[in-house]
Amino acid sequence: MKKYIILIVILILIGVGLSVFAYQKNISAEKTDASVVVDQIGEMESLNNELNVLLFKSRFGIDKNYDNISNAVATLRLKFVELQDNGLAEVAENNSALKKALDEYSVQSVIKFDLVENFKTNSSVLTNSAKYLPILGEQVVTAVKETDTTGTKKELELLNNAVLKYLLDEDDVESKQLIRSKLRELGNYESKINVGSETLLLELGSHLKTIIDRKLRTQQYLVSAVEQPAGQALNELAEVYADYNKSLLNGSNDVRNAFIVYGIVLLAALIFFTVILRKKYISIAENSLKVKYAYAELKESQEQLIQSEKMVSVGQVVVAVANEINAPLDDIDRNVGLVKNNINVIESLIASIKVLNEEARSPKRSNAKITQYLHKLLNEFQRRDSLKSFHKSVNLLDDSTHGLGQIKELVNSLRDFSQVDAKETESINIHDCIDDSLSAAASYISPNNIEVIKKYRENPSINFTPSRLNQLFLNVIINAAQAMSDGGMLTIKTQQKGDNIIIVFEDTGVGMSKESLKKIFDPFYTTQNNGEGAGLGMSISYKIVESHGGKITAASELGKGSRIRIVFPVNEK
Repeated sequence: MKKYIILIVILILIGVGLSVFAYQKNISAEKTDASVVVDQIGEMESLNNELNVLLFKSRFGIDKNYDNISNAVATLRLKFVELQDNGLAEVAENNSALKKALDEYSVQSVIKFDLVENFKTNSSVLTNSAKYLPILGEQVVTAVKETDTTGTKKELELLNNAVLKYLLDEDDVESKQLIRSKLRELGNYESKINVGSETLLLELGSHLKTIIDRKLRTQQYLVSAVEQPAGQALNELAEVYADYNKSLLNGSNDVRNAFIVYGIVLLAALIFFTVILRKKYISIAENSLKVKYAYAELKESQEQLIQSEKMVSVGQVVVAVANEINAPLDDIDRNVGLVKNNINVIESLIASIKVLNEEARSPKRSNAKITQYLHKLLNEFQRRDSLKSFHKSVNLLDDSTHGLGQIKELVNSLRDFSQVDAKETESINIHDCIDDSLSAAASYISPNNIEVIKKYRENPSINFTPSRLNQLFLNVIINAAQAMSDGGMLTIKTQQKGDNIIIVFEDTGVGMSKESLKKIFDPFYTTQNNGEGAGLGMSISYKIVESHGGKITAASELGKGSRIRIVFPVNEK
C-alpha cells in the first residue's frame, strides 16, 4: 500500500511542477500583446515609407511644407516609445535577438532623423536662394551702365541662364563650372554697374555660392535619408518578434500536451489505485474503519485529480488566448458554450463514482454489485476519456471571456490614439477626452508619484477631431509629468466663459526660464537632454489648437512649475 501512496505523491509533485512551469509561460506570454505589437510595427513601417515619399515631394517642390515631414518624424518617435511601453522593451531584456533588433532600429532611426533634419535645413536654404536668384540676376543685368561696351550684360545673361539650367539639372557640369567661374569674377563687375547697385552683386554672389554649396549636399542628404536602413531594421524587428511569439506559442502547446498526458496518467493511476484498494480490503470488508480509510484515500486522490484537471484547463485557456487573440470574440463565446455542454458528460462519470461509493459504504454491500459498478465505471471512462480536460473549466473560461473583453477595450483605446490623421470633427466631451488622455499617460504619471487633481466645473462639449484632441491633451500631460520626475501635483481645471471653453493644466514641476518660455511652441525646441526629446510636442499642440480656432498660452517660473491655458470656441466647426 505504501508504494502506491508514494506513486500518487510523485504524480502530484509532477503536477505542481507542470503548474509552475505553465504559470511562468503564461506570464511571459502576457508581457506583450502580440496583435498590438505587430500592428504597431506595421504602422511604423508605413510611416517610414510615408516619410520617404514626403522627402521626395519636398525635394522636387510637390510639397513645400516641412510640417508634414516633422509630423511624420514625431509620430515615428512616439510610435517607437509606445512599442517599447507595450512590454517589448521588458521582453527584450531577456531575449538577445529582440534586444539587438530594437537597438538596431533605435540607432538607425536616430541616424535617419538627423539626415532628415539636415535635408530640411539645406533644402530650405537652397529653395530660398533658388527663389530669389532669377530676380537678382535680372536686377544686376538692368543695373549695367548704358555706356558699358564690354559685353557685361551678355555675360551676366549667360550666368543667369547657367543658373536656371543648373537648378533644373544638377549634373550639368558645364553650367556649374560657368557659375563657379563667374562667382570668382563678380568683383570685376562693380565698375560696370550703376552707382548704388553694388549690393546687388554681393547678394547675387551669396546666393550663387549657396546654390553651388547646397544643391548637391541637399540631394546627398535626401538619398542618404531614404536609403538609411531604418525600414530594413523594422522588417528585421518584425521577423524577430514573430519568431519569439512563435516560440511562446510552441511552448504553450507543449505545456498543454504535457497537462493532457499528465491528466491521463493521473486518472489511470487513480483507477488502478481504486482496483488495488478493492482487492486488498475485500477480504476484511467487515472492518468498517479500514473501509472508511480506503474511501478517505480515494477521496483525497480524487481531489488531486480534480486539481490536475483544473491545471489542464488553465493550459488550454492559455493556448486558446495565444491562438485565438485575433479571432472574433463571438467565436470564443461559442467555445465557452461547447465547454459547458461537455461538463454534463463529466458529471455522469462523477454520478457513477457516487453510486460505487454508496454501495461500498452500505452495511449490506454486494461485492458482485461493486464489481459490476467498477466495470461500468471503467468502460464509461474508456469510452469518454477524451473529455477529462474540461472538468471545472466553466469559471475559467468565463473569466477568460471577461479578460478578452478588457483586451478589446484596450485595443480600441490605443487605436483611438493612433488615428492622428482623422479629419472629421464631432461633438466631444472635454472631460472624457482629458480622462482618456490621463489613462494613456499613466506610464508617465504613476512612476513619478504625481497626484492628479481635477477641478471640472461644467461638462462642456465642442466640435473637434477626436484623435487630435486626445493628442493635444496627451502632449501637455506628458510634458507636465516629465517636469515632475521627482513627484508633484498636476491640477486640471475646466470652465465655460461666454462662448469659450477654458482648460488649464498647472504643474508643480521645475518650471522654465523666460528664455525657454518664449520658445516653448517653436518646432524642435526642448529643455530635455540631447536625445531625450524631439521638441515637437508643444509645437504640434499649438498647431492643433490653432487649426480648430482656439488659442494656447503658457506661463512658467523656474522652481515654481508651469501653467498651460487652452481656449476653444464652443461653436467652432
